[in-house]
Amino acid sequence: MKPTPQIRIVRVQYGPFPAAATLNVKMAPDRPLLYSTLEICWKAPDPTAAVSHLEQALLRFSSTFGKHECRGPRVYHVLLGGDGHHPVHPVAPPFEGALALAHIIEHAVIDFLCTVTDEKRCSGVTAALRDPPCRFDLMIECPDFHLGRCCLALAVAWLSSAAGGQDLGPEKQKTLAAARLAYSQPGRPLTPPVVARTLGCSERQAERALFELRDAGYLDEFSCTINLSGVPEFRVGAG
Repeated sequence: MKPTPQIRIVRVQYGPFPAAATLNVKMAPDRPLLYSTLEICWKAPDPTAAVSHLEQALLRFSSTFGKHECRGPRVYHVLLGGDGHHPVHPVAPPFEGALALAHIIEHAVIDFLCTVTDEKRCSGVTAALRDPPCRFDLMIECPDFHLGRCCLALAVAWLSSAAGGQDLGPEKQKTLAAARLAYSQPGRPLTPPVVARTLGCSERQAERALFELRDAGYLDEFSCTINLSGVPEFRVGAG
């Protein structure tokens, strides 16, 4: 059984951080950033193979991951090739698996944000802290703090599961599709039947997607005073 990473979101901040542009020239100094700190403990026996496995899982999950550009150190470049056959990194030890995982989480958040918002470009940076160890800062351009925090929560949960051997299947794609629907019409009440009709999926799938977005902090669930059907209703939360 593959070891599952232990990932804790230590803090999340939002706003302009002009100094981040000195770490990645593609980052606009005036754009707001989702600035998070993660604590990652991951004892993969073969970190290069484990990282390659995660990258291939992301490429199978969505072809847009293959279009990412990466400007970090060569040994930590992610999603090389974009054809689903990413080679194992030719890295001489030591290779920090936790740092590589933090970097992959950064790319996942970027991809999820662009999928939901239709943003054409989004940049970010991952930095390892010297003290305390196992902590990493992620800075990602983000048009909406509430959504960005949700995408971070999804990326952490999904990649933790994927590193432990679980697949990133179509259920996760339905969750992002539901988030896209909610983002495009933030004041619209969403119910499983409405989402199912819009996305062309079963009501059960729609319900799971809505509850996952609720648990990730993006949607609020409302209880109507008069609701004879018992169907749950969701709206984008106030953050």
